[in-house]
Amino acid sequence: MSIRLVIAEKPNVARAIAEALSSGRPTRNADGIFEVDENRIVACAGHILEQYDPQDYDERYKRWSIDDLPIHPDPWKLKSPNDAGKKKMLAQIKKGMQGAGEVCNAGDLDAEGNMLVDEVIEYLGWQGPVSRVLIADLNPSPIRKAFQNLKPNANFAHLTRRATTRSRADWLLGMNCSRLYSKLSDQAGVKATLSVGRVQSAVLGLVAQRDLDIQHFTPHNYYDVELAVRHGNGAFIAKWHPRDGQPGLDEAGRLVDPDVLAQLESQVPGAVSILASQTERKKQRAPLPYSLSDLQKAANQQLGLDMQAVLDIAQKLYEKDRLLTYPRTDTGYLPNDQHGAASATLEAVGANLDTLTEAAQKADPGIMSRAFNDKKVTAHHGIIPTEKVSVADVANLTAQERSIYEMVCRRYVAQFMPDALYDATQIEVGLPDASGERFVARGKVWIEQGWREVVYAGVTETKDDDDAGAEGDKDQSLPATQTGDVAEGTSILGEKKVTKPPKPYTDSTLITAMTNIHRFVKNPETKKNLRENDGIGTEATRAGIVKKLVEQHKHLKREKKTIRVTPSGLFHYRLMPPELSTPDMAGIFEAALRNVEDGSLSMDAFLAQMDAFIRSQLAPDAQTRWLKQARELAPKEKASEYSCRHCGNALYQRTATTKQKKQLTFYVCLEPECGCHFRTENGQPTTCFKGPLKSHDDAELQRQRENALANAPQCPECHNPLQRFKQKGKDNYFWRCQDYQGQASCDSLFGDQDGAPGSAFVIRGEKVERQPDGPLCPVCHEHHTFKGKTKKDQHPILVCRQCDSICYADTDGSPGRVFRERGEWAKSPLTGPACPVCGAEKTASLLSKKKKPLWACDACDSMGMRDDQDQAKPAFKVRGEMPSNPSVSGKTDASKGQKGTSADANRVRLDDPDDPEEPITRGFYS
Repeated sequence: MSIRLVIAEKPNVARAIAEALSSGRPTRNADGIFEVDENRIVACAGHILEQYDPQDYDERYKRWSIDDLPIHPDPWKLKSPNDAGKKKMLAQIKKGMQGAGEVCNAGDLDAEGNMLVDEVIEYLGWQGPVSRVLIADLNPSPIRKAFQNLKPNANFAHLTRRATTRSRADWLLGMNCSRLYSKLSDQAGVKATLSVGRVQSAVLGLVAQRDLDIQHFTPHNYYDVELAVRHGNGAFIAKWHPRDGQPGLDEAGRLVDPDVLAQLESQVPGAVSILASQTERKKQRAPLPYSLSDLQKAANQQLGLDMQAVLDIAQKLYEKDRLLTYPRTDTGYLPNDQHGAASATLEAVGANLDTLTEAAQKADPGIMSRAFNDKKVTAHHGIIPTEKVSVADVANLTAQERSIYEMVCRRYVAQFMPDALYDATQIEVGLPDASGERFVARGKVWIEQGWREVVYAGVTETKDDDDAGAEGDKDQSLPATQTGDVAEGTSILGEKKVTKPPKPYTDSTLITAMTNIHRFVKNPETKKNLRENDGIGTEATRAGIVKKLVEQHKHLKREKKTIRVTPSGLFHYRLMPPELSTPDMAGIFEAALRNVEDGSLSMDAFLAQMDAFIRSQLAPDAQTRWLKQARELAPKEKASEYSCRHCGNALYQRTATTKQKKQLTFYVCLEPECGCHFRTENGQPTTCFKGPLKSHDDAELQRQRENALANAPQCPECHNPLQRFKQKGKDNYFWRCQDYQGQASCDSLFGDQDGAPGSAFVIRGEKVERQPDGPLCPVCHEHHTFKGKTKKDQHPILVCRQCDSICYADTDGSPGRVFRERGEWAKSPLTGPACPVCGAEKTASLLSKKKKPLWACDACDSMGMRDDQDQAKPAFKVRGEMPSNPSVSGKTDASKGQKGTSADANRVRLDDPDDPEEPITRGFYS
């Protein structure tokens, strides 16, 4: 039987495939590869290969120089990354190919997913047959069905060709132009490394230009002219529609001339004629299931979520919860054969969401909406719910996750609901004279809501209106009229309004701009060659590009629900040449990639066009123009007192926010051919984490780590070294077994005992119950105790879990005084003076929080201070009551130390063997 090696794009997809094919819990072989019958299943982690850097091709490219440009690799090469995890994955794939008769590409259903697996197959030199499995649903049944319908991988070569072309073209543009503009900026006195990217520069340009348009917007007045009409069947409002060649209008067709308005208002007609009246019954079909960009726009409008948050949630619902199909799709259409699963999917929706139970039952699975169209589906289809029924999984979703899931389900259920019906009415009214003035009223009346009852239940219908200040006709219920009717025109009024500036971008409107780039291209010839759906970026990358511009480059910022440009972003936008900062080039690029995909343009020809653009930017006159502009814009920045260890230039302090929302401070060298980034310790630069010194400093850190591991305590399970770690957000420590000299860690964890490894609470990845490590309990004399420490002063204690007793531990580890006995807190010994309140012979001797001597009587619940001769002073607490005007000073300290309020001073802390992150705390009296 021939062995098939299945290469998934991500580890969780590999596991899902293994679980589906094995119909149970899959097992791994000694190399960590899933083996199910004749299938070996391995995984990538996204791109596990990287393109060569310029210096990998030639050492001279380590130093940035305009004289070395343009750089164009020939041949193009890939390399394995420095990431140890990805190297291990690459080794697993290579091992899995040994003895295999076939390789199966199980990458995601897009060009990038196809390419990243194909490049691994080619890199490892596989010469055998390659198949392709198309998985859009990670539940077992759809996966098994997909493997029953394998395709030749060659059928998808056009996707790999497109993705490879995009990757290489972006490399050429980024590597050449970033070096060019960074070196030129250095000549202009701008100490900054200018990062150039085809998509990110265009997106920055969209937002920056919109903010500039808002800043420079000049409002002006205009007038909305309306005619009030009274007909025998009812009154209505008709809006003035200017005739062709009408004077007094602005470029948007709005009336701005008050003289024209005065002339119109003077024509109060009295009688008016109904020139035309038409009512048409129309259907409104259900919207398609969501593509990713449509889902991001709708979730931003309805839930206020940004595009990255929507992508992350949809990806989780697909990969982990398996409640949605593959989310990174650019279409809402579905394949015809998916219609066969309609009944099961509707049943799952009704079971999982009580808000859609009734709608799912009403839905007719026999309806085949326009969404089911094989001609509109390529590698992937619209986002829809899966057939998985799991009320428990849905109940465990966060509020945002459930909302996204429900939005997708509502769109799917709508495909099986009747069309919505409405009557659209238009009435054209004319004045009685021969002036030719025309007024039009439009109205809409819903007859049947149909699918709208599902999609818009509890939700206001929203439109992605990016046309700021646009005014539409009023949507009104119009009376029944007929052509030729005579009505009364009661008045003509012009409402004065003010034009509004463009609205700042939101996630929703920015996605619309990125997916309809033709609307922003100024060159008529370029615009003519673009399709309506041509966009910049892909469904999978758009959110990441915006996030990178916001969080990493700090060129954009979020203000409430809007996305605005920052001063540094505006500076970069003004420095970039128009070819990069406007959408024109990005639009041309996308159209050309489409031609590469369909075969009408070769990869080499497209890359030659990119080379030609780069050479145009290298032309002397282009450099001169750029330098002149850069010198005018150059900001002044103060350098730090520290110098770069690599090139000796000054370092500049920077801050960044991590994924965990922590602020990090680091130092950066702005010399383009250097660019070192240094970590900080006590405000000073230390090791390099980016730049030419990174490999040297990483090697030194690794050497120090290996030296530390060589002298570290050994794991009792596998004899690898143990390393001490601090628990996140706590003061506790634990020890973890480490990989060492090629031998993998056994994944064991140990508690910390005075800075040394203690008892194990995880052995070889499995949690174990902590074993007693102390002497026999002094109370029950039957069970051994657990060692622990008090929280405040870290005093050693012994705990017996069987009889619920606690005692102090003496210096030799033996049991000391018992202060909790069989669940009851022991009373302090009576060694104090006689009680002056009730006359009891002995009281308890205590100390206040500030170490002042106290006496406390259990018999009458009184308390006071002791003098130097250990005699009782007058009580400040008498029979449980505090006097209103105490005469004894120090009352505050004493009252804080009284019995029953000092539990926090001596809290017991024990490491929970089942959870090293959560210490157990118990209070007691001393």
